[in-house]
Amino acid sequence: MRCGLLVGLAGLALLAGCLVVAPPPGPAPELLSVKEIRAGEVRAEVIYADEIKAAAIRGTVIRSGKLKGAFRHEKLEAPVVAAGTIYAKEIRAHLIVAGTIYVHELDIGN
Repeated sequence: MRCGLLVGLAGLALLAGCLVVAPPPGPAPELLSVKEIRAGEVRAEVIYADEIKAAAIRGTVIRSGKLKGAFRHEKLEAPVVAAGTIYAKEIRAHLIVAGTIYVHELDIGN
């Protein structure tokens, strides 16, 4: 039987007469340190960032000073980025969800 993709939601894909279940993603790392993040969605308990550009933000935002120190990774691009705590120089995402977001420069809605 030949299956054709019709719909894909939350790891499920309905294929004409077939159902395919994608394995769940692995656990999110406790700490993520990266210079630049580009993602559709960023999720964390706490985010520390020099600059955030996002269409929408959910969480408590606190203005802070610039971050000091080196980042472990140069660039991360993914549909969803999640970690317990995120340190980043720049985050560009459609949606950011975090308990608390410490940021130096913030641009929402663009």
